[in-house]
Amino acid sequence: MADEGTFSELPNGDLLETGVMYDPHDGKFKSYQEVWHDLPASGRGLVLESVEKPSSAAEGPGRKVWVAMIGKYQVMVAKLSSGAYTAWTALEQEQGWQIVTHAGGEGEVDLILPVIPPDHRWEPGDTFEVSGNEWTVKEHFWVPSDGAKPNA
Repeated sequence: MADEGTFSELPNGDLLETGVMYDPHDGKFKSYQEVWHDLPASGRGLVLESVEKPSSAAEGPGRKVWVAMIGKYQVMVAKLSSGAYTAWTALEQEQGWQIVTHAGGEGEVDLILPVIPPDHRWEPGDTFEVSGNEWTVKEHFWVPSDGAKPNA
């Protein structure tokens, strides 16, 4: 379904998105407003993908998971074996990664970033296994806060 919006800048520099989108709960199109605020992010950044292969064709497609991280922020999107989707955002805090928002797939919120911290030697295409899931590094980069490169 279409999610169409327009952006305008607010006095503090944030962006206001105003539009119309489909509400799957009642099947109607509804107006919405969202405020987009840039958060400071620096440190390692990466995108990982895990594709779970079913043990037989009768099980249907396996689960696909994408996890992205920049500094202390993460986002995960997964296409479940059932074809449904789930997603969350997480923030790194003193006690570890905490899920901030979650949508769909209630039983699938255990897909937190599998390696903390990321290995600084990773290159796109590298693979590793954690808890029986194979992950592929799609991107790995550094987001400097002051233009400096990390110590290798």
